[in-house]
Amino acid sequence: MLCNTIQSGCNKCPNFVTSTSVTLSGSTLIIGIPANNYLNKSRVCICVAQNIPAGVTSDTQVVIGVGTSNYNLVNCGNFVYGDQIKSRTIYCTTVGTDTKSFVYSGRCRLPKTAHVFTPALDETSATPTKTGV
Repeated sequence: MLCNTIQSGCNKCPNFVTSTSVTLSGSTLIIGIPANNYLNKSRVCICVAQNIPAGVTSDTQVVIGVGTSNYNLVNCGNFVYGDQIKSRTIYCTTVGTDTKSFVYSGRCRLPKTAHVFTPALDETSATPTKTGV
């Protein structure tokens, strides 16, 4: 069942999960939640209960850690980055077991990221070639 608003009774909802850890591992922010049988298309509202570690930037991708597996946190088809997440906040998600992701489905939009996407160049486009000379 989808929530209309986040209310103070969320902690009594079976979809409500409190994070067990928030850690920075390289360029990945891992929000750990308890291991459970999260079903495809099920709703999970994740409360980020710990502080965001120092060093998290717009280049830090956010994942949800369940047991020993990590699942991408996605918003509108894009990865969520460190500058879009706050502690002491509830993020309503829908589980995508087939895509190995938690998809943000909250009513409020996440802030824009300052992450700069740099296109990778392949070997053929790295050196210009002259044609018609």
